[in-house]
Amino acid sequence: MLTLLLALVCLSLYLSAGGSVANKLPKEFKSFWTTASERAVSSAERIKESVAAAQRQTVSRQSVAKDSPQRQNDDDVTPRTPQKGWSTAGYALPSGSDTAYTLVNDNGRYVMNYDPDTRNPRWVAYILTRKEVGTKGAERSSSFVTDKRIVEHKWDYATTADYTHSGYDRGHLIPSADRDDTPLENKATFLMSNISPQRPGLNRYGWKYLEEKVRRWALEHDSLYVVTAGVLEERDGRPLKTIGSGVAVPELFFKAVAVRDEGRFQAIGFVMPNIDDCNRDYTVYAVPADSIERLTGLDLFYMMPSEPVYDKSFWF
Repeated sequence: MLTLLLALVCLSLYLSAGGSVANKLPKEFKSFWTTASERAVSSAERIKESVAAAQRQTVSRQSVAKDSPQRQNDDDVTPRTPQKGWSTAGYALPSGSDTAYTLVNDNGRYVMNYDPDTRNPRWVAYILTRKEVGTKGAERSSSFVTDKRIVEHKWDYATTADYTHSGYDRGHLIPSADRDDTPLENKATFLMSNISPQRPGLNRYGWKYLEEKVRRWALEHDSLYVVTAGVLEERDGRPLKTIGSGVAVPELFFKAVAVRDEGRFQAIGFVMPNIDDCNRDYTVYAVPADSIERLTGLDLFYMMPSEPVYDKSFWF
C-alpha cells in the first residue's frame, strides 16, 4: 500500500513536470511530447514498472559503486563503465539499449548503439575535451563509407546511395569537427553508422550552430559528456518515413551534454524537429535531460555518481 501511495505521488509530480516542460516546448513537437507522456503514464501497470525499474536502477548503482575501486582524489572522475572499451564514452554512456548492438570506435573515440531495423544509430556517446577542440591536425574527410563492422555482423545498413536525391543530408551524430586531430579519427566520423537523415534546414543551421556551441563549452569547461541521435520512436502510431532501401527518418533529434562543475554535474538537453524551417536559435529547444529520457526510453548519464542538475543559466 505504501509503495502504491508513493507511486501515485510520483505520478502526480511527473505529470505536473511533464506539463510544464511541454508548455515551454516549440509548437513543432508539442503533440509528440504529449503523446509520449501519455504513453508513459497510461496505466497502473506502467506505474508499477516504473517503480520496479527505479528500484533496479538503485541496486545497480549501488553494485557499481561497491565493485568500483576507490578514487585517488576528488579530481579523479574516471567513470566505471560496464564493458571493456566503453570508457571511451565515460559518463556519456546511456543505458536502456540492447548492448549486443553497442560498438566501440577506437579510432574516433566514441561508442555507438546501432539499430538494424531503422538503419540508424540509436545513440552515439563520447567525451569532448578542450584539447580536442583546440587541436586541428586534419582536414575534413568528406568521404562517407560503409562501416565494415556492421557488414560483418550482417546487420542491415544504410549506404550513401540511400541519400541520393532523397532531400536529406547525411547528418553526423559525432561531428567531424569534434574529431579532427588526425585524418584517421576524422574518417571515423564519416562512417555511415554515424549518420542519420537530416533535413538541410536543420543540419546546416540550427544543428550546426548547436554543435559549434558544444565545442565552445568544451573550451570553457574542459571535458564534456555528449550523447546524441535521432528519436527512433513512432509518432501517433505512424511508422517513421523511410528513404532509399529502408533508412528511417527521425522526426526529432536530441543532444544531451553534461559537465562536472565544482563537485556536482550539470546537464542540458536539446530536442529539435527534423524540418527545414527549424528555428535557427537552438536555445529555444533546450530541455532537461530527463525530458529526452521520456522521449527515448534511455537512461542518460546513469554512470554518474549523482544525478546531474538542470540550470539553464549555467549554460547561457
